[in-house]
Amino acid sequence: MNVAGIYPKSASQRTGGKENCMVEVSPTVWVSKQATISNKVIFGDNIHIYGEVEVAENAIIENNVVIGHPSPFTLSDIEFNCSLKLRDVYDTISQGKTFIGSNSIIRSNTTIYNGTKIGNNFDCAHNVIIRENCNIGKGCYVFPSTYFYNNVSIGNNCRINGTLCARTIIGNYTSMLGHTSHKYSSGIEGEIEPAPTIHDGVIIGREAVIIGDISIGKFSYITTNSVLLKSTCEYSLMAGIPARLIRYRNHSEVEKIINKMEAESNGNN
Repeated sequence: MNVAGIYPKSASQRTGGKENCMVEVSPTVWVSKQATISNKVIFGDNIHIYGEVEVAENAIIENNVVIGHPSPFTLSDIEFNCSLKLRDVYDTISQGKTFIGSNSIIRSNTTIYNGTKIGNNFDCAHNVIIRENCNIGKGCYVFPSTYFYNNVSIGNNCRINGTLCARTIIGNYTSMLGHTSHKYSSGIEGEIEPAPTIHDGVIIGREAVIIGDISIGKFSYITTNSVLLKSTCEYSLMAGIPARLIRYRNHSEVEKIINKMEAESNGNN
């Protein structure tokens, strides 16, 4: 089903005009006329796709999923009128292209905000929220009830859980099972603070917290329930509150992940 092909965009739709843009393509599935949906997509029930969304082939969208949800920052653009349907209002104010790669599954009760781009073979569990303008590479798995704040960047083949603060950067083949957080040093709402950077092949244990403008070197391991406040070198094993260096990991501990990364790199050349 190519919604954009069936319902060509008018000038009003292209410029964010107030024309009704949502189409009920099947019972309880509402898709923007601005969207491009592959014919090889399976929909559940109660789905809303707002704005300029593209969903590639062989994707599954389960029940109660929203894709292209408008950013909270655009809500001030709403003109309140009791004659309007909320779905049509949200479709009008959704900004930026949202992309879901091929062979992806978005499980029930998940919301993906506008401007987010997700690579192929994405496996998204239930009750996930991905805020606006995030970038997620191919082959990633997201655990249930994970929360991405805006502008998070994730590499390829990662496993992601917990809460990621805005502007978190995570490299390839990383297992993020904890949380990232700003320092919130000023306590002023809306103040922009730098976020953690987590490099390739890192493991963050369950409920570990990475705080502030710090960098975690390649193939490091932050153990369960640790609180990391300082940057680490590559291959560091960190534990405790606050986390301290226990030792450096040896090559045999990370050999499998290195081999996978090298095989993928050679396959792309």
